[in-house]
Amino acid sequence: GLIVSSTLIRKYLSEGSIGKANGLLYLPYSVEGKVTRGRKIGSAIGVPTANIVPPSNILVPDGIYAVYALIGGALKEGVASLGNAPTFNNGGAAPRVLEVHLLNSSENCYGRKMRVFFLSRLRNQRKFSGAAPLVGQIRSDIEKCKKLFLKSKYIGMYAKIKEVIRRN
Repeated sequence: GLIVSSTLIRKYLSEGSIGKANGLLYLPYSVEGKVTRGRKIGSAIGVPTANIVPPSNILVPDGIYAVYALIGGALKEGVASLGNAPTFNNGGAAPRVLEVHLLNSSENCYGRKMRVFFLSRLRNQRKFSGAAPLVGQIRSDIEKCKKLFLKSKYIGMYAKIKEVIRRN
């Protein structure tokens, strides 16, 4: 009984209702960009990230997400942060960045193209009092993602994306 339209899908994405939007799409919502060098803060705190300048027309709000990342033909599980890294931007107007921590991978991604599929919004981005509380929250986000990736819904999404990659 629901009329599916691009307007409705954009509405769901812009309010962070990723699951609702993805339920209306053939593949999960995704963006693509080239992995660039960041400030190496993720590596310094033990959570290295692949940094992408998000496209200006990205539809999802700042926050923390469970994602699949396609790089070099391989599809990997990850957790992503979209925003301006408020804990480390010293109150300045830091540029918006999409930072993807790949689970179970230490691959060097610099200079390569990466497509990031947004699966679920975990929480809002927020400023922490320092590195230690941030790392604790990141570890919690990673554990939450690992549990999500075991659910049949996400296993099905993974299989569908892999099939499309294989056909193309």
